[in-house]
Amino acid sequence: MALVEYKKDLSTSLRRDVFPFYQPPKDSDLAMRNPKSETWARLQGDMERRELVAKLQFWADHFQISEEWLLDCVVQTLAHNFWLKHDGFDTRNWTINLPLYDDIYFSPKLVANGWIPPSGGGSQSWDDFKSSMLKQFHKELNRFRTESYTRFGALKADLRTDAKWTVMYKYGKLALEIAALEHSSLKRYSDPEQVVYRRIKRFAQENSVTLPTRRRHRVVQRS
Repeated sequence: MALVEYKKDLSTSLRRDVFPFYQPPKDSDLAMRNPKSETWARLQGDMERRELVAKLQFWADHFQISEEWLLDCVVQTLAHNFWLKHDGFDTRNWTINLPLYDDIYFSPKLVANGWIPPSGGGSQSWDDFKSSMLKQFHKELNRFRTESYTRFGALKADLRTDAKWTVMYKYGKLALEIAALEHSSLKRYSDPEQVVYRRIKRFAQENSVTLPTRRRHRVVQRS
């Protein structure tokens, strides 16, 4: 995971500052040691674990993490390692795991996906409806492919690079600085900064990553 690779202290801080406060909920499925049922949304709604929510929220704010799928990774990692420690395994050096989702299946979200034939009182032709559905379907399919590669560590080289650049940008590097660091791989482009920024923006949009609002490059101050 690019985030863990770039932010070396992220897992260390999670182990030190949050993990000691983790306790699983008292309901049956997690009592049966199923970390997959632990999610950020579920944790936030658990009034008996408000201290843990506060600790984890403080940690997430510090590392500028707001993406729900990534917070799911975090709480599932806490749950998984809680049971390992419970059984006597060494949990001193674990890192954030990829999500343990049962949901690995493609479930496209289509907007305005109901249709009534014009002969029955509808206002949309079949061709228009079909075009809209296919456009959304292909967009969702591409999103699902990218998310699956990202979450399960099978990124192609270009996507792995985009993930790394996105994390660097999220934590303070400017597109111009990233382009300078990656000069050897970008020298064929006339505007490397623009290439970097566009790839970061596209990757963030496709993977629901929140980017900071800032200028792409520094403004040179005139004396």
